[in-house]
Amino acid sequence: MLCDLQQIKIRAGGCWLDYTCMDYHYETQPNPSPISWIMHNNPHWFHVLEVGANHFAELIAPWFLLIPIRKVSITASLIQVSSMVPFVFYQVIFALNILGVFPNPHHHQR
Repeated sequence: MLCDLQQIKIRAGGCWLDYTCMDYHYETQPNPSPISWIMHNNPHWFHVLEVGANHFAELIAPWFLLIPIRKVSITASLIQVSSMVPFVFYQVIFALNILGVFPNPHHHQR
């Protein structure tokens, strides 16, 4: 699911490829939280770091889930889940992020 979301972002191009999407993301949210104002006023380098971390968590980490070494797949799962945690705090609509945690393969391993 996350890999598909990231591929849509990459195909849309523009701001996701030049790492500027987070510069204006917080002011264009449909239901921003009070923390959104703080996040929006962070410096540009912080927003570049956010986009880079997002690319890693949604485009690269899912491929590590395919490696049959348990520690690697658990680490990849934790990277994906931890990338969703900030959304709970600065977005009012966080239900999609909560739903994204449940199909995570780490939760289904025995």
